[in-house]
Amino acid sequence: MGMVLNLSKGGCQMECLADITNHDVLTLHLTLSLDEAPLTIDAARVRRCNEQLFSVAFLVMDMKEQARLKLYLSSLEKKV
Repeated sequence: MGMVLNLSKGGCQMECLADITNHDVLTLHLTLSLDEAPLTIDAARVRRCNEQLFSVAFLVMDMKEQARLKLYLSSLEKKV
C-alpha cells in the first residue's frame, strides 16, 4: 500500500514502505475514487527507487483501464 505522488498515462511516482528494488515488475491497483473499482495496471516496471520513493513505467494495462486513466487525467487538467 502506498501513495501516488505523480501520475501520468505512462507511469507514476509513489511513496511506499514495501521492499522494492529497481527493475521489479509490479501489479498496481490505484484508487482514483471511492465510488469506483481501483484502476488495475497489470505490469509496471520499477525505474528508480530510493528508500520510500519509487517510480514505475506502466507496461501492460487493459484498454478499458487505459481509457479510465485517460479520462481521470483529463478531469484533473480541467480542475487546474
